[in-house]
Amino acid sequence: MKIYIIQDEEGSAGVVRWEEKRAEGQTREALLEMTLEVNAAVEGALQAGATEVYVHESHPFVYSELHRDVRCVRGHWIPLIDSSYAGVFFVGQHARARTVNGVLAHSYSSKAIREMRLNDQPIGEMGFLATLAGRHGVPVGLVTGDRATTEEARQLLRDVETVAVKEGLGVTSAVCLSPARAQEMIRQAARRATERFQRRDFPPYVVNPPFALTIDFLRTDVAERCSVFPGVEQLDITTVRYTSKEFMDICKFRRFQAMVNWF
Repeated sequence: MKIYIIQDEEGSAGVVRWEEKRAEGQTREALLEMTLEVNAAVEGALQAGATEVYVHESHPFVYSELHRDVRCVRGHWIPLIDSSYAGVFFVGQHARARTVNGVLAHSYSSKAIREMRLNDQPIGEMGFLATLAGRHGVPVGLVTGDRATTEEARQLLRDVETVAVKEGLGVTSAVCLSPARAQEMIRQAARRATERFQRRDFPPYVVNPPFALTIDFLRTDVAERCSVFPGVEQLDITTVRYTSKEFMDICKFRRFQAMVNWF
């Protein structure tokens, strides 16, 4: 049984400042906590019968401390999920943009994106990636992050296993669990989720095509740049929409949008 872990940093215990997720301000302590939370999820999955565990690196690990039995996908722009996986974990996830008391809440870019909507429903990174997994019939079984993230997960995915490792007091403040406690809770939840994958307790998250991704930007220049992508509609000075019957096309547009943010 194969498990795919999608890792993020903002939802790790103790991480509450934007600098801690950016290269110039990252500390080994923050990266190590993120690494050890992923390791805890790996351990729980293996204890419950997983035979292979892959992790998609979204932020740099303390690579020397990564669990010996995990296989790490590094440098690839999209998770390599396919129908061979029993399920997906989101570890260290954050809430979508504009979430009250969401610690470091954003939707891919805190500096460029105000809001994303898929088929007119607000969506963040969790929902976007759950849709990608669902297109392959793969369910999400575990989400860890702050309280706002776990509430978003239950609204989106219903009866999913969740672990709240901190309680947001605002965008850059929270009451955080100790690393040891957070890791133990993640380990236990990963074990439960893996056992439930075996019982097929989790349905895949399914969004029916056609897919319409609308992005409202904070910056006026980004919408204009995105409008050169074939098929994109510029709805106003800050908003674009891209529609396709194939979700992979939506993913490619999202990747293009991320690239133009750098200019």
